[in-house]
Amino acid sequence: MLPVVGSKKTERDLDKLYKSIWKLKEIRDKFEPFEIGHWRFRNEKMDTVMSMLSLEERIEFDADVRNIDWPQYLHDYC
Repeated sequence: MLPVVGSKKTERDLDKLYKSIWKLKEIRDKFEPFEIGHWRFRNEKMDTVMSMLSLEERIEFDADVRNIDWPQYLHDYC
């Protein structure tokens, strides 16, 4: 902490401000991976299930996320 020139109230106010800034920094650090992360999800189990289905079942139960037009989906629903 830096030395404070002023009254005790100014010193207390600055102390509260520093504590608030520190807490905000802690929160930012915890959420940073979610803000800037590039996520990759694995779905080997779903691939296994889909491989057990017949072609007709795969068409009927189209659960392959690779078939989603993501830019269009995000535009329509987000």
